[in-house]
Amino acid sequence: MQTWEAIRPFLPRRTVLETSASIYEAGLDQLFRALADFGGGAKTLLMIGHNPGFERLALALCQGRSNEDLLRLQDKFPTGALAFIDLDTEEWSACTPRTGNLTRFVTPKDLV
Repeated sequence: MQTWEAIRPFLPRRTVLETSASIYEAGLDQLFRALADFGGGAKTLLMIGHNPGFERLALALCQGRSNEDLLRLQDKFPTGALAFIDLDTEEWSACTPRTGNLTRFVTPKDLV
């Protein structure tokens, strides 16, 4: 919630917040279920959570792809990092390993 409060002023006013304790320290299967459950009809979904789960989710979504940002993510997904992932699916429920493409990876160190 602290992260949400910090970024909220920079998001569109109509941004909807849904919280779920189920993603806190969740495993990969639970995080894929959360994508399906919370994506709904949204075009964009911002998930805020903790590692190692979120690092594993990003890596699973982008398996088999390669770019400089993915190599950096594989090396370390530090606290406060943000992974932008485009999905090759129309429905959130169709998100599975290898359906994502990491388009940008930003770490706190990149911002200073």
